Amino acid sequence: MKKARIFTIVLCIAAAVIISCGINIMGGIAFCLNDYENCGIALFISSFFLVFGTVLACFEKVWLPAVFNIIGTASYIYTVSKIYAIPNTLIPKMSTEPLAERHLFTVIVTVLLAVLIVFNFFTDKNVQKRQKKRTRKFNKESRSLKDNEKIL
Repeated sequence: MKKARIFTIVLCIAAAVIISCGINIMGGIAFCLNDYENCGIALFISSFFLVFGTVLACFEKVWLPAVFNIIGTASYIYTVSKIYAIPNTLIPKMSTEPLAERHLFTVIVTVLLAVLIVFNFFTDKNVQKRQKKRTRKFNKESRSLKDNEKIL
């Protein structure tokens, strides 16, 4: 499992750099220059959250990268949906569909980050941490009462 996690980290970093920092940032700049500022800003937000989520996931974090993954995914889905919503009379579909498909590659980052988060959830360190927390809670709830305590 450790080798699979390391392999996923390498793939996730490569995908985040190539797709989020490359394709999406360049696409965001192009959208901003062509009067589609909302789509460009959404791609910038998506890139930031997906890259930052990848960095945190490399350090065995679980919940914050998951939240960042959701925010980043929602941002690029917004952009893709806006591209598909452009009327055919304004820009022909044969021009907008390839553009949208270029940004659908970001799904790779989303999936790899989700897989990395699952691996992080099941690492020995995180499993032991959750077990200690459950044990503390159980011991706190099931302790015996002292002489000066009573149940109300």
